[in-house]
Amino acid sequence: MEYAHAIKKVISICVKLASQQGIASEVYFMAPDYTRADLAAAEEERTVCWEAVLLFGSDEAIIAGRKWHESVFRLEIIACGAEADRTWNHAIRATSRARGEFYQVVKREIGMTGPGNPGTYDWQITFFGNTSPDR
Repeated sequence: MEYAHAIKKVISICVKLASQQGIASEVYFMAPDYTRADLAAAEEERTVCWEAVLLFGSDEAIIAGRKWHESVFRLEIIACGAEADRTWNHAIRATSRARGEFYQVVKREIGMTGPGNPGTYDWQITFFGNTSPDR
């Protein structure tokens, strides 16, 4: 759970940074403006929390967790204004899917039953993305 909280902080900062640059719609209007230093600190915390996943997670959970944070790396690249291999909206969708896969694996491992609804973990992309599908 600590890992999920840490990576969510990274994502939240990325979304705010992207909105500050006009890459994404403003959704965290009450959040303070962030800097790359804030993102670096959140990323460091995510890395520290990742160790618990490596220590206690199954191979499947580790693979799903890596897929999730690799998708978040793309958000970081875009939010910092660097060239990326995807658009913002594509990166948001990939991050949403990867989060859902990670949660499903972890829930299964802790004994929660049921396949879950495929859209349960999807973000409300219309709030996070710009109106342009190519951003």
